[in-house]
Amino acid sequence: MKKAENEKAEKLLAELNDHPLTKKLREDKAAETLATRREVAGKIEVLRNEESAVLPKLQADLEEKEVVHAAAKAVLEGAAVKVRAAALALRQARLTFGTTIRNYEASLIESADPAIGAAILYFREKLDWLRTPGRISRNAVGSEKTFSLGKRPSKKNPTRKRLTTRCNIAKPRSRSLNK
Repeated sequence: MKKAENEKAEKLLAELNDHPLTKKLREDKAAETLATRREVAGKIEVLRNEESAVLPKLQADLEEKEVVHAAAKAVLEGAAVKVRAAALALRQARLTFGTTIRNYEASLIESADPAIGAAILYFREKLDWLRTPGRISRNAVGSEKTFSLGKRPSKKNPTRKRLTTRCNIAKPRSRSLNK
């Protein structure tokens, strides 16, 4: 049964392929495809002509800019060499002046009066002693109530005024600041 159906389908397909309308449709489709291909080929040819006209100009422009870039790079590298040379000269001058000044200071210290050296040592020792914990409080610098003379009425007799003297020794303003 399938053979009969297959033969019938093949016969119909052969009649359809031999039909003049099918041949006309195939010719029209082939003509349309050919026209599209010719149009695309024409566009490709136009673009290739435009490419051959534009690309050499752009290549020449690129080469000119590369020459300018190379020249600017050479100038920049020359300037960088000059900057490094100037920095080296500055460091050498600083080193020379610093060494010379330290040598002269050393000769001044060696030729100074021994009493000055002894005084400097004495005051350094005193400063070190004062810097030991509990001697100097940096928080009490500029305390408002360091010393005051004032008259206050007493609690017993408000009309009687007395002279009070107060001295505040360096007290820390906050315990957390002293730690």
